[in-house]
Amino acid sequence: MQRPIQRLLIVLLSLGGTCSVFAQTLYYNNYTTSAGLPSNTVYYATQDHDGFLWFGTDAGVCKYDGHSFTTYTPQHHLSDNEIFRIIEDSQQRLWFLPFNGRISYYKNGSFFNSSNDSTLAALDLNDIYSGFQEDHLGNIWVSAMTKGIFLLHADGSSTAFPRKLANNNAALDHTVFYLWSHQKKIYALTSTGILIFDPADPKRYLFREIPGMSLTSDASRKIYIDTAQTTLHFPLFNNTAEGSSLADINYGEFTFTRKPSELTILGMLPITGDSSWVYHTAGVTHWNSKTPTIKEATSYLPGAIVSHALKDTDNGFWFTTLNRGVYYVPSPHIKRIPFENSLENPVRRIHLTPKRDILAVRENGAFASIDAKDYSIRHFPSPIPTDNVRVDEIISDGDTTWITGKAVGIIKLVGNQVETSFPRATINSIAVLPDRFILETGYAGLKVFNRSDLNKRKDVAFFYAPEGRIFFERTNALCLTAEQQILCGTRKGLVKIENGETSNFSSIHPYLKHRIKQIEQARDGNIWILVDATAIVVLDRDFNLVSVLDDSNGIGQHAAIRFYIDENDVTWIVSRHKVYRASVAENKIQLGAIFTSETVDFNDITSDNTNLWLATAEGIIILPKTFQQQNEISAHVTSMFVNGEKQAMTTRELILPYDQNNIRLVLAARSFTTNDIYYRYKIRDTDSTWTMTKSNELEFSSLQPGDYHFSVQARNADGQWSKYTKSLSIQIKKPIWYEWWFIMGAMIIVIFTTSLIIRNAYHANYKKVLLHDRLIESELKALVAQMNPHFIFNTLNTIQKFFITSDTKTANRLLSRFSKLMRMILDNTSRSFVTIEAEIAFLNHYLEIESMRFNQQFDFEILTAPNLDTANTFIPSMTIQPFVENALIHGIMPLKKKGRIVIRFSMLENGTYVEVEDNGVGRTINHNRTHVPRGINLIRERLSILSNKSDKVYRMEIVDQKPPEQGTRVLLYL
Repeated sequence: MQRPIQRLLIVLLSLGGTCSVFAQTLYYNNYTTSAGLPSNTVYYATQDHDGFLWFGTDAGVCKYDGHSFTTYTPQHHLSDNEIFRIIEDSQQRLWFLPFNGRISYYKNGSFFNSSNDSTLAALDLNDIYSGFQEDHLGNIWVSAMTKGIFLLHADGSSTAFPRKLANNNAALDHTVFYLWSHQKKIYALTSTGILIFDPADPKRYLFREIPGMSLTSDASRKIYIDTAQTTLHFPLFNNTAEGSSLADINYGEFTFTRKPSELTILGMLPITGDSSWVYHTAGVTHWNSKTPTIKEATSYLPGAIVSHALKDTDNGFWFTTLNRGVYYVPSPHIKRIPFENSLENPVRRIHLTPKRDILAVRENGAFASIDAKDYSIRHFPSPIPTDNVRVDEIISDGDTTWITGKAVGIIKLVGNQVETSFPRATINSIAVLPDRFILETGYAGLKVFNRSDLNKRKDVAFFYAPEGRIFFERTNALCLTAEQQILCGTRKGLVKIENGETSNFSSIHPYLKHRIKQIEQARDGNIWILVDATAIVVLDRDFNLVSVLDDSNGIGQHAAIRFYIDENDVTWIVSRHKVYRASVAENKIQLGAIFTSETVDFNDITSDNTNLWLATAEGIIILPKTFQQQNEISAHVTSMFVNGEKQAMTTRELILPYDQNNIRLVLAARSFTTNDIYYRYKIRDTDSTWTMTKSNELEFSSLQPGDYHFSVQARNADGQWSKYTKSLSIQIKKPIWYEWWFIMGAMIIVIFTTSLIIRNAYHANYKKVLLHDRLIESELKALVAQMNPHFIFNTLNTIQKFFITSDTKTANRLLSRFSKLMRMILDNTSRSFVTIEAEIAFLNHYLEIESMRFNQQFDFEILTAPNLDTANTFIPSMTIQPFVENALIHGIMPLKKKGRIVIRFSMLENGTYVEVEDNGVGRTINHNRTHVPRGINLIRERLSILSNKSDKVYRMEIVDQKPPEQGTRVLLYL
């Protein structure tokens, strides 16, 4: 079964309609499913308090922020996919009227219907809604086609007013078509009159019948209320001989009038004064009420079934259609002249001719002349070959227009007469004097031609001949000043030619050292210079710098491509998507963007007295000079996620526990003029600087506990920041361990526990070190004890040998030394440190005994430094003797010649240096290089322990003598 609205549309389409088509049309943007709409069938549009647009379609409702669409469906708790009306109330709730009779609303990022808001159950009518209105008390009034009127009170209760209301003891059948509010009363338009309710006492109502009015059922009636005139304007659909009409109801005087119309009108929207948009099944008409009939007015958007019209806060207009999506018209006064195949063959250059017509040249060289008054177009054949050409320059001289460019030559245009000179020649720029031309001839540089030279227009060789050449650099732009100076824009900057002299002015500003594309002189003498994709530099007539337009004031980032200076010395500048107005006052440039289009590429600009003419890839756009596009922008936080979970948006401060400190904010900036949007934000009011970003998502990970006040602003392409700052307050609570009493108690426990651990560890380590020291000392003593029996036994055998051989003198001397040595060993092993003097005496006795034992097989020498106080300098006991013994046994004994041992004592800054040197066979020959005797290892470990127990560093080194020498050196730092 078809829904009533669908049946109605079939009737409307069957009625049809006509609309005149003119050469010019409205300038608009058309948004369809390819741009993000869920469907091209769009019923309604509204703008919320934040400036976002909402569209009701047959595939859900979608929100538009100027650059992207977000669609919501029943999966988001929207009550139905088909939404034919959207209204916002004083609580900033967006109400959606669907076809299934189940109302829903949107607030703070969430949708509500009767399933999650029980107060809406009274409004689930299973009928087609015909009206919606909020009264001054905050009550919601809803009307349905067959079930009457329902009142949802602000406290959540409801009151029903059925279709049959008793009045004056009579039963009236009231089909309600529309609801509105006026002077704190609620008005309901019915089929035969008007019901009037007092919200303070809604059960008391009044019915006023309107003579001559009998309305038929229509679910899609669009009514415009003129409260100043107490008048309703709305269309009537009558499939009768009378046709369609525009109806007026004066609800102050309760009168009804109708104006016949040849079009199937669906609604109307006022523009200004007597001007209105009338939308119908054949497009939209810009109608002045003084015009006798709507059909005589200019119509646009042919073939579009326009279902609703909306005027936004930027004074732009939005038209929803049932077959072509949504149209956006920034102004009814901006027109567009389309050209066939304009995308493949755009309008490249545009020029105001001496006859005040507009000359348009397309990419392929085709010409068109447009009458600036009635916009009629006259096409005529172009003499330019269509392959690999480009028109760069169009200038006028009297009644003649000259055209040059790549492979264009010189085209002379007088009225309808066209002549070409030097065909296929490339001329980037031209300057016209009364009797001659100055041409840029590519690699041939600048060249002067007499006008008579045009008679040789077929002679390309003459064109490139060196005669007449005045400048040899390739030039991209030319300007002949009022002072008859020739200004050249080269790839290397600005050059002036005057009286045959060449001057370079590139040093005036760094920009002037780059490639220059255009130079023009205004009537006030100022010289405007366009630097390729960088800036515009303005000089006065004396070549002093006046001003620069670049990134700092919004031009550079949009790469200005052309400019035009009109009769009033106003400079109009176009970038790829923007139009600027610039003028010089008191040596300062006043600059402002007047128009932005993200969907059209601008190529060139000119102007007449009232309009700007823009050459684009979609034909020509005609823009009134007085037009000023509203470029206000606003920033909003549309969604917030905490630890990945979406949060309901609220104006109150959000309080979070300490572990919910990962926050993601989704931003949106409402701008219908540009997609080039920047954001800046602060997370605390005390922050002195803003952080700028191009992303619309802000991530804050692991935020510390505290109070945060997020502030967000948006900037449009003109560099204007939003007037109002969107703020969001969040408090992240401290965990319990951040409280002072918890911290104090924890510190006490930590200090006590740490002290206890350190104390126990210190005592345990002290005992371990002490035990280790004792073990080392015991091993050293054991080593000495182990050495003593061998030494004693060998020494006694030697003494016995001397007695047997009757060498009693030597035997007695050896016995005496032996007894002294034994006393020293017993004395030294009981001490940790001994004096150097005692150590030297001990070593002397030991070496003398060993020398006698080995039959004087080696010599020894003990040396001390003069500055060494041997009597008062202490070294570890029993440290040197093991190395001396090792030198004797392993170094001297295997030697076939007499050996030698030298022991040196010297003073260092932080201790004593002892060197034990022998000339023995060395560790390599002895095959004992890697073997370290146990006694030496014990000494090494003992020295390490002594180093740890004092500030001194005790260490030892064993060094092999380098060939051809032999032997070993032991270095001790004690």
